[in-house]
Formats: sequence, structure tokens, C-alpha cells
Amino acid sequence: DLNYTTIGSLLGGCFTRYQSKSVLNIKSDDDHCLVYAVLAFFHSKSFNSARQKEAASYLPFFKDLNLENINFPIPIDQLDLFEQNNAFLNFGLNVFVEENADVYLFRKATLKDEKTVAINLLLIEGIDDLKHKKYHYMFIHNLSSFLRKRQVSSVGVLNYSLNHTCSKCFTSFFSENKRNDHELSLIHI
Repeated sequence: DLNYTTIGSLLGGCFTRYQSKSVLNIKSDDDHCLVYAVLAFFHSKSFNSARQKEAASYLPFFKDLNLENINFPIPIDQLDLFEQNNAFLNFGLNVFVEENADVYLFRKATLKDEKTVAINLLLIEGIDDLKHKKYHYMFIHNLSSFLRKRQVSSVGVLNYSLNHTCSKCFTSFFSENKRNDHELSLIHI
């Protein structure tokens, strides 16, 4: 199940080990993981799978973002400013958190119009080398796959069958065509 929650002003900014075929975890040792995750949305398909995970692959694209008045690591409460600074790119940020194998939607993107796309991010907690608590943003490149393992039937049985999740409202569909039709219908509402 998908849950909603509120958490204090979390800071994202370090690399941590996390493996999932539906999440792109970019290795970096600076506090720019959110920037790498957003740039991965726009550019990761132009790299082979090994280069997709390297922060250096995205450095040439930093100039494409307006990072004015943004602190690093980026606290959750500056995501609105980050989106406003980069409104010309037409994106909104959905932020999921994972706790004890449950996924919570921490922040839902505000999609201004049909041209605005949702970038799905996972924010996880990790421990750095000095045993300090840190948080790390990662790009969810396949939301349906990321959420599918968490689908439970009405009788409480886990369902691992493929589903197709709407990135705007998180409704799951068994058919990609039905999901696409649904997303098109949202444009006309």
C-alpha cells in the first residue's frame, strides 16, 4: 500500500548503498544528490548503465539548472524553491520515503498543466562513515516496478504481477493502455 506521511525538515545529500532495478542510485560524495537525480530524469538514457550511476556524467548539465538561493544538502522545505527556480523545465517532484519495506509518499508534486511532468524520487536514510545519519535522493526511473512489490490484494496477499502506475495520482492499472488512457483523461479535467 501507498501511504502519506509528514516528516520534519529532512536533508538529502550523501551516497548510500541501495539496490533496486527501478531506482537509479548515483554515486557521489558531495551534497548534490537531488540535483543528480533530477538531471538523471532528463539525461540518464543517453549513458550506458555504468555511466548512469556516476555523478561525473551529470556535471556538464548543472549549468542547465537554476540553483540560486538553494542550500546543499537541499532540505525538503526548499523543494518548492528548487521547482520555482527551474519552472522553465516543467517538472514537479514526488518524494517517496521507505521505512521497514513500506513506501510513503512524503511530498506530492504540484503539476501545473498537462506539460508538467512528475519526477519521482526516493529519499532514504543512511549512515555515513562517521556514523552520522544522512539522507540521500535517488531517481525512480520505473515507478510501476518500484511500487509493484508493495501491491497487496483485498485479502492481504502480496501481488507481484506487473502493474502500470499513473505518475500523477498513483492509481495502478494492469494494462499500460488503460494507464495511458487514464493519464490522458486527467489532462482534460
